[in-house]
Amino acid sequence: MDNNSKTQVDTRMEKNTTPAPLPPKQPPLPPELASLVQTVDTAYLISGIYLSIIAVITIFGNGLLLLAIITDPFKSFRTPTTLFVVGLAVADFITGAVVDPLTAFVNIASYLKLYRDPGIYKVFQNCVQVNVHVSFITMNASFLILLALTFCQYLAISFPHKHRGLVTRLSAMITLCVVAIYSVLFSLLPEFNVPRRLKLEIDTHLNTNAVAVILIQFYLLLYLAYRVHLKRVSGLDETDAARNRRREQEREFTAVNLLLVTFLLIFTLPSMILWNLTLYKFYDIGSLSYDQRLRVDLARTLIFDILVMKFALDPCIYAWRLSKYRQAIKKILKCGRDPRVDVSNLTTSSSRVISTYTEGREGMGRQRARTGSTLVPLNSP
Repeated sequence: MDNNSKTQVDTRMEKNTTPAPLPPKQPPLPPELASLVQTVDTAYLISGIYLSIIAVITIFGNGLLLLAIITDPFKSFRTPTTLFVVGLAVADFITGAVVDPLTAFVNIASYLKLYRDPGIYKVFQNCVQVNVHVSFITMNASFLILLALTFCQYLAISFPHKHRGLVTRLSAMITLCVVAIYSVLFSLLPEFNVPRRLKLEIDTHLNTNAVAVILIQFYLLLYLAYRVHLKRVSGLDETDAARNRRREQEREFTAVNLLLVTFLLIFTLPSMILWNLTLYKFYDIGSLSYDQRLRVDLARTLIFDILVMKFALDPCIYAWRLSKYRQAIKKILKCGRDPRVDVSNLTTSSSRVISTYTEGREGMGRQRARTGSTLVPLNSP
């Protein structure tokens, strides 16, 4: 799923293996082509600065998320699904710590034409190679873990009892290990003499197109399952307050679900389109004219800048919408000086993003309202 990172740095390497894009003694470029060259160079510079800032945001956001889960001040992250959140945050953190800075360096070096210096060219080439391998690992892992997390949320709402048996700490750890091993081996396919064309086709159709389509389908199924769940438990509401609370939760769940689909389309759809075009139309970069190569490289640079926003915003979209994460961060930043936080309120409010969590159960000689779905994927008791 890390299309544009892999395309950009890999194709940049192919393009920049020559000392200069044009022979040194060619006549001056036509005005339109010279303007295009200047536009691409400016895009390299702006992208390098932008990626440097995004790298800091990605590291900071995912680092805080990992810190909140590791320290766990309210003991509320001891669930199997939390492991998927940790895996997602680790993959995004490494993307911000390695892929974004290296791509920023490649862009700025391209702007300054540093690859023309024989002493710097080797460093430039090594950065490109490392970036290709790391981006294959972290970005593919991030999207596959997100797919597993969404599937767990769907199970929790549609089949809560099966979810308890299927989603355990052991199964979550096995899934994360399989994703990590697959991502690493996939990035090393060229080392096993697998043709580069075949590797890119697998990445395009399996890691990119298939994962994106399945994710969108799961978001739709998640929304439909939640509506069915509300109809199933609507008869259990005994007060107007409970019905109003349920409607408020439905609106919030719908808003979050639409936000996830929108963000997925905004951040990944452009890269999907360009990656397919690159594979089937622009694969042979040498057959393109000079202005076509410039336009393709400009598109890759801009679309990659859009894609990296996904990894910077993951903590906000998938975690910090839950109040328990926000409260845990506040607790950590205040060094534990706020002991009056009500953990029960954190648990109740955080469940609104995932499923309906109605209070009460039978017991102690007093009849209360029954719960609808008592399983909250990111905050199970």
